[in-house]
Amino acid sequence: MKNRRFQAKLWLIVSMGACSIGTSAISSWAQDRTPRTGWGDKETVESATTDIAPDLQALFDRSTRANSVIEFNSVVEGCRTIAKDTTRSAAERDYAKKLLSWGANRRGEIRTDMAAQMVRDGHIEEATKLDLSAAEDFALSIQYDDSRWRAHHNLGVVLALAGEVNAAIQAFGKTIERQPKFAEAYFNRAELRAQQEDWTNALVDYDKAIELSPDDAGMHTARAKARTYAENLDGALADYETAMRLQPESGEAATDYADMCQSMARWKEAASAYQKAMQLTPNDPRALQNAAWMMATCPDEYFRNPETALKTAMRAIEASEGEVNAHRLHVLSVAQAANGDFSSAVASINEAMQLTTDPVLRKELAQHRALFQRKKPFVQP
Repeated sequence: MKNRRFQAKLWLIVSMGACSIGTSAISSWAQDRTPRTGWGDKETVESATTDIAPDLQALFDRSTRANSVIEFNSVVEGCRTIAKDTTRSAAERDYAKKLLSWGANRRGEIRTDMAAQMVRDGHIEEATKLDLSAAEDFALSIQYDDSRWRAHHNLGVVLALAGEVNAAIQAFGKTIERQPKFAEAYFNRAELRAQQEDWTNALVDYDKAIELSPDDAGMHTARAKARTYAENLDGALADYETAMRLQPESGEAATDYADMCQSMARWKEAASAYQKAMQLTPNDPRALQNAAWMMATCPDEYFRNPETALKTAMRAIEASEGEVNAHRLHVLSVAQAANGDFSSAVASINEAMQLTTDPVLRKELAQHRALFQRKKPFVQP
């Protein structure tokens, strides 16, 4: 199953006096993130190594064909009956427990897939109920076979989606203890530690995840963001560059790299990456917005182009399909000021201030408005 509820995006927000990743981005990035499920790689059920009773064989055969909650209900309940039957042999009861554990885990995965579809359809309450049932399935799976690492991981995913961060971190830790080569468990724990702003431990987990899965561009992007907040800008830049190399057709990856270059005053690399991003995704508001900011405010006159900046800022607003926000209006205002249209710049700033309650952004907007009222454009130092 693909990530279903949210996906991290780090927007370039420029503060007065320096081009940087804005502090207001961290809260939205930390909250708007979903764990990776890994459910696309299904665990296979194994038959007993010795001859088993006909009823157990029938349950095994049924489990290999089951594709729905109802079908797995009968497998789980049949195995539960045998597992509790003291008249059965120890081998049969042990195998019933393992088969029950496998079936409960698969039933939970099916329920979470159903919940994902309900989320896409807007039925959040029903999806939440299914997620709770899935959590019970994963807990049942662990109860009957604590070594089943996928059930620990799946439980961690559901707990993370429910906002139970500490419990999810613990579940991912148990997954790693039982399967230390499962990259997504490290990645998910890293994401949650980043949510807690525990950058040191988050980066340890990101490092391990990437060691196990070096060609995963998403992992490099996530580590780049964590490295940014940990003030390892060179490391972040290297990760964004790697992600762009791994995804040569991704406009988002090119924009991420360009944003980081701009925040580090690497104007040439930023300009090249923005150009690539706008070629790949010509209607991406973020690429347009951040490229326009650089063209309007870059201290290197070679890369400053007020006329093109204004056109690009207007394209960003048009591409947003009506979702005009304070940041895009801010970019429009600096582009207008760069072209000497200070009255329009002040008007855009005033409109932007009506659309945000962020005290950091409002302070910056007020500072730039004062600059424009003195008929001075804003240029990054």
